[in-house]
Amino acid sequence: MFERCLVAADLSPATTGLLEAAGGLQELGARELILIHVVKPLDPSGRESMALQERAAQLLEDQAEDLRARGLSVTVEIAVGSPSAQVIAHARKLDPSLILMGTRSRSAIREAFVGSTTWEVLRRARRPVLIYRLEPGDETESLEIGTVGRPTRVLHPTDFSDTAARALPWLRALAEAGVPSFTLLHTLPSKDPEGEEAAGARLRELADELQEVGAREVETTIRVGMPGPEIVKASGTDLDTLTVLGSHGHGFLPELVLGSASRHVIRHSKGPVLVVPAPDKEKTA
Repeated sequence: MFERCLVAADLSPATTGLLEAAGGLQELGARELILIHVVKPLDPSGRESMALQERAAQLLEDQAEDLRARGLSVTVEIAVGSPSAQVIAHARKLDPSLILMGTRSRSAIREAFVGSTTWEVLRRARRPVLIYRLEPGDETESLEIGTVGRPTRVLHPTDFSDTAARALPWLRALAEAGVPSFTLLHTLPSKDPEGEEAAGARLRELADELQEVGAREVETTIRVGMPGPEIVKASGTDLDTLTVLGSHGHGFLPELVLGSASRHVIRHSKGPVLVVPAPDKEKTA
């Protein structure tokens, strides 16, 4: 399910970290990477834009060679226009397994920063979107990205809805790919012994299903509180924990695509987040 990845590269300092993460997806079955960079039109003549396109293509080709040396098939796409619109258009045309994007905290004050391009892609994408939070180091310009391949743990919050169930094929694929540890989480608004018992039984059924396909350790946990903050607490500060969420249908605003809990998780989780949208029968992005 990770075979063909469309990687949105903005050529900021975060790009190197994002491409490192993309290369690491080979451990999960990735075979082909499509690197896309979008140049915004700057002048009516197009000469400046053309120069930027040529420079971007060369920079990405240089980094692509390192990925090809690992045995990956890598192509470079340079587009002109709106970054989110071009990422979506190329996803429609190229039909990737998933879209890989990065977000970067701009400052300690804006820890919850998520770029507008990322939100727009999440709003419109009909492919799963894997988001890495790329954090600047304390004393250098290096970026912390945590795991660059197979995560050490997968956290899956579920309310047992059809929306949450969209993530299940990806959970099974991760278990089959050798991820050793899973945490299945359900939250309740208040203490409810009967609700806890029913939820616990459903979590155990899902745990059994994951263990049947190779998961070695599956923890089930029920928490009381607001879902978003409780999910972030469960993910912790471990950058090697991947949170896997199902998303709502496609709407005109991010709020109509992602519930408040999902938005909170995407904004605040330290580790990567995989957002799985509604299935697309027509295979359009």
